[in-house]
Amino acid sequence: CAAGLAAGCAKIMSNPDAFLTVEESLCIGCGACVRVCKGSAITVMNNKAFIDPAKCVECGNCVKVCPYDAIS
Repeated sequence: CAAGLAAGCAKIMSNPDAFLTVEESLCIGCGACVRVCKGSAITVMNNKAFIDPAKCVECGNCVKVCPYDAIS
């Protein structure tokens, strides 16, 4: 994990076989995750973020910036 992303990395490393997911009930589609995604894997549709697992590089940036803790 990259330095400075400890909070996001802790969530990712707790289940290394899983890719990042969005809890739809918590997501409001603010787009903060889209702006920091290194793999251009996140899109917002119908006010909900969607992560394409094929593009996700699991950098943890989205987990760190989500103000609603909707990504894990």
